[in-house]
Order: sequence, then structure tokens, then C-alpha cells
Amino acid sequence: MGFGTPATPAINRINFGFGPFAVWQMFLEGGTGFSGAFARQVTIDARAAGASRAETEARLADLERAAAEGVIELSGEGVRFDGGTAEPVTLVFARGVYAPRRGRAAPLTRGALLERAASGALVVTFTGRLGPNVGFEHPQPLLWSEPQPGRAVLHRLPHLPAENPMELFGRHVAPGACVLVDGRRVHGTVGCAGGGRLPRCDDERVEIRIDLDGTATPGMHLLQVVNVGGLTSNEFPIFLDE
Repeated sequence: MGFGTPATPAINRINFGFGPFAVWQMFLEGGTGFSGAFARQVTIDARAAGASRAETEARLADLERAAAEGVIELSGEGVRFDGGTAEPVTLVFARGVYAPRRGRAAPLTRGALLERAASGALVVTFTGRLGPNVGFEHPQPLLWSEPQPGRAVLHRLPHLPAENPMELFGRHVAPGACVLVDGRRVHGTVGCAGGGRLPRCDDERVEIRIDLDGTATPGMHLLQVVNVGGLTSNEFPIFLDE
């Protein structure tokens, strides 16, 4: 084993100072490819759209924002009551409205959706789902840097704005990938630092530029990329200087 025990440490405990549980924690905190909005659900019914409307709207707003930022797809299945008959309905959130997956019914705003639910005409459960580009052919993107010379454990971490764009190593970063900072989408671009084209940059070197809007606070932030309709990369630390 690479960890050993506290009494008889092996290479990971000796060189890096952690055991297996710390490693697992590192993977959890580094990002497993899924947004925190993935698999979250909210049910819209008469109670949720009535007495609990404020809480329901807050949850919906969080899921809508995650969908708009491209880290999940938001859709719901339920039942529509019309003239005493119940009909199945599937709604998909896109471009700020809820549209039926099939048929030509007019899309609904969040307000209209809740009004119909409050009247008892609609019950739908919405779920944050994975996009279409997830699976063996669409692995999780990865970001990393090279160790500092002579310091195998300490890696080079970008300091902005001096190092913007940032040159990092990247793997499985698809064309059109979006940029997240601290879990939120920002204006930015991802390309190859040298030759090649995403996802096959020469020497796996990628260039990431983000537009700083002046509202970010100095200190450490967490950078990620998310493939369109796919998975999110690990979190990579960057620093914003004064």
C-alpha cells in the first residue's frame, strides 16, 4: 500500500503527509465532475406554489441559474389536469422559460408555472440532470500545473491579473468549454497555449483567459472548466493579487 499506517508510514504519508482518508477528501474537494445542482429536485404543486412559494422560488432560481450556466440540464415530469382529465407533461428549462419537450404548447415563465400549480392544474417535479455529453466517450476534463523546480510537491499557481491568460495543462477539455470561478460561470475563453486544437493541444498545454470585472476579492479562488453538455473539471487554485 502507498499509505501504510501511522506507526509504519509508507511513501504517501512520508512524502506528502496524508493517509487514505485525506486523499479521498482531496478528491471530493477537488471536484468529481458533477455540479452541486446535479440530482437536486423541487416539486411544484398547489402547496409549494401557495404557502411555500417563497422557498420554492428560491430553489427554482438556484436550479435555473445552474442550468443557464451550463452545469446541469433542468427538466421536469408531471401531470397536467385539464377538464377533469390528467395528462402527462414534460417540461424543459431553456432560455429563461419552461417549454414542453413535445407538442406546440406555449412555454411558461416561472410565474405562470407557479400560478398553474397554485390553482391545482399542474404538478411537476424538476430535476437537475446530466447533459448529453457524459459517458465513456466524454470523460471529465482535468486541469493541472507543473511542480516548481526542486519542489516536487509545490506547484506553480497562477497569479492574476499578471498571468491572465493562464497557461496550464489540460486534458479532455472540449471545444467551447465554459469557465467557472468559485462555482459560477464567468466570461472567459479556453484554447490551446501552443499548437493543436481542443481537445488535443500540443503537450496538453491550454490557455485560459477570464474577464475580471473588478468585483472579485483578492486572495485564492477556484478555477474550473465545464464541457458543453458534459462534466466539470477539478477545482484548480488561482490567486487574485491586490
